[in-house]
Amino acid sequence: MNIDASVVLDAMPAFAEKLVSLIEPDDIILLIGPLGAGKTTLVRAVAELLNADSEAASPTFTILNEYMVTFRGERMPLRHVDVYRLSGDDAFDSIGLRESIAIRGITFIEWGDTIRHILPPCVELTIDIVSMEERRMSLVIPERK
Repeated sequence: MNIDASVVLDAMPAFAEKLVSLIEPDDIILLIGPLGAGKTTLVRAVAELLNADSEAASPTFTILNEYMVTFRGERMPLRHVDVYRLSGDDAFDSIGLRESIAIRGITFIEWGDTIRHILPPCVELTIDIVSMEERRMSLVIPERK
């Protein structure tokens, strides 16, 4: 399934609601886009929508932030990963990210296109900056079994 949408930043919560309606538990969502595109803003909106136990923050320096959320009536972790500073595939494994994302939950990975080749099929969301207030969202959801 492919969805393309133009979204103003103030409407990010509405886009987050649409995204949540389309994803499944255990999905890995690759967030692809330049600095300032709104990747963390989107994850923050999803976390708020799913009643996260704390406000989502950028994982730029921590690499992984995890929040407990309620998704489709089930408590599970929402993981927000930023792989921008990781160097090579081995770094992903050496800090335990592969084991972390194997646990039931929802995982958002910023700069995920850089590690796509070592992951199972993922949902991909590309965010392009159209203007200071507008973003172009291209969502690709792989065929489900």
